[in-house]
Amino acid sequence: QILEENNLPVSTTSSILSTPPTPTYTEHINIDEDF
Repeated sequence: QILEENNLPVSTTSSILSTPPTPTYTEHINIDEDF
């Protein structure tokens, strides 16, 4: 529930900052964990 709620604000912030979407960030974390 917290993640879903945080996803909404994060998506808006990402759009404002013109940064990559949240999925990209998650993928980066997954890669780090894989390593």
